Amino acid sequence: MGFMGLATLGFMGLGTMGFMGLGTLGLMGLGTMGFMGLGTLGFMDLGTLGFMGLGTLGFMGPGTLSFMGLGTLSFMGLGTLGFMGLGTLSLMGLGTLGFMDLGTLGLMGLGTLGFMGLGTLSFMGLGTLGFMGLGTLGLMGL
Repeated sequence: MGFMGLATLGFMGLGTMGFMGLGTLGLMGLGTMGFMGLGTLGFMDLGTLGFMGLGTLGFMGPGTLSFMGLGTLSFMGLGTLGFMGLGTLSLMGLGTLGFMDLGTLGLMGLGTLGFMGLGTLSFMGLGTLGFMGLGTLGLMGL
């Protein structure tokens, strides 16, 4: 709960639930449910349900059901299941379950369960349970 440190629930740190850090539920961080970060349910981030991000249900982003985004099921576009776009399940996009994108379960993205991203359970990212990241329970992180 450090305010400018690297612990869990830090407000300006890199832990889980950090408000300006890189962990889960960070308001300005890179974790899940971050308000200005890169995780799932972020309000100004790149994850799922982001209001100004790039994930699914993003209000100003390129995800599915986004109000100012770019549509569903496009193959090279920005919607859900896009292969090179920005939507959910995109292989090289920015959405949820993307392999090289910024969404949830992305292999090289910035979302939750991303292998080289910035989200929760990422292997080389900045989120919780990241193996080389900056989140909680990271093996080589902070």
